Amino acid sequence: MNPKTNSKTNAKHKPKRRALKILVTIIAVLILAGVIANKQWTKSGTNDWKLAVEQDGVVVHTLKTPGSFVLKMKATKRMKTNLGALVSVMQDVEAMCTHGCYDAKIISREGPHQLSTFTRFDFPFPLKDREWVLYNHFSQDAGTKEITYKIKAVPDLVEENKGYVRITHFNNKWRFTPVNSSEVEVEWYVDMDHGGYMVNLFHNMAIPDAMRNSLLEIEQMLQDDKYQSAKYDFVAEAVDEN
Repeated sequence: MNPKTNSKTNAKHKPKRRALKILVTIIAVLILAGVIANKQWTKSGTNDWKLAVEQDGVVVHTLKTPGSFVLKMKATKRMKTNLGALVSVMQDVEAMCTHGCYDAKIISREGPHQLSTFTRFDFPFPLKDREWVLYNHFSQDAGTKEITYKIKAVPDLVEENKGYVRITHFNNKWRFTPVNSSEVEVEWYVDMDHGGYMVNLFHNMAIPDAMRNSLLEIEQMLQDDKYQSAKYDFVAEAVDEN
């Protein structure tokens, strides 16, 4: 081989190798910076509620707990409705299945105020779809008439399905506090982990607005007569004082 030809070939490849080294270095630095930022974010937090969204009568706050990457959230809105309607719409798992939700169904009922449900959520490739297996429980304070609706993960209730991520941390809560016979203060607390850095990052960024949209959609759903006329033995409606 001609030494001059070989020298010219090596010279041509040097800029490409140099560019590749620079690219690899940049990627390594970005990954390291991401790891450091993630650790710092996880350690941070004041356990104080901070305003995130205030629009259309919906107020959303977020809370950062030290040691947790995922934000806790709460949203409130006053709605013109009754307690039975709210319980009815919450138990209509198919109607409540929106925004990427599918295969929503009731697995079992342990009475009118207790049920176990199954839901799947679609996530874009390469992320796997998520599965929620949840225990739902409604209770009412006899004095204030306030209803508490608790939802927690019961991941082992049914066998896991291949190709999905089964959610193991889900501890959400709703409170329906009657203002009078036709108005209810609705509070929604979210404490959950979607199982994965990218999905939880999306949760922190997008869920406050999603909660606002969901409450507005629920408010519209509640206008349906089938919800407004719903009655439950365990629900006592508020009565206006004369």
